[in-house]
Amino acid sequence: MAAISQQGSYLAVFLLGFTFFPAGLVAWSSRPIIGVILTLAGLALLVHSFVGFYRIRHLEFRDDA
Repeated sequence: MAAISQQGSYLAVFLLGFTFFPAGLVAWSSRPIIGVILTLAGLALLVHSFVGFYRIRHLEFRDDA
């Protein structure tokens, strides 16, 4: 699934963020404090994974052969 180990790690972080962000939006109406915390945590995880993917992008195209 991942060409290098960092991609797998950032993929896991992305999936967590992609889960927490909408869960926080849904929880925001019934429990605002938990909703805000989950939304911000999910957004932070998504940003972290996007930055991580951008930083390791050059490693995908190196010529090992």
